[in-house]
Amino acid sequence: LAGAIALGRIGIRAFWVPVRREPPRLRVIEVLPIAGLLALSVAITVQAGPVMRYLDDAAAALRVGDAYTRSLLSAPRLPSPPPRKAAPAGGTQ
Repeated sequence: LAGAIALGRIGIRAFWVPVRREPPRLRVIEVLPIAGLLALSVAITVQAGPVMRYLDDAAAALRVGDAYTRSLLSAPRLPSPPPRKAAPAGGTQ
C-alpha cells in the first residue's frame, strides 16, 4: 500500500505538477479520512477473526439460496400501481 501511494505521488509530481511550484500543503481535514482508512486496514488485519467469520457466514448464505428464494416467492404480493395517463401528443405546456 505504501509503495502504491509513493508511486502515485511520484507520477503526479512527474506529469501534473509544474517543476518550479511548491506542492500544496495537506490540511488536517484531508488527512483524517486517509488516517481513518489506514487505521481500519490495520484493525482488520490484526483482528481478522470476526471479519472472516462474517464473510464465511455471508458465503454460506449465498451457497444455500433456497431459503431466501422460498421466502421471496411465498411473500404476499403487493397490488400494482394504477397506470399513468399518456401525455398529449404536442407535449405538456
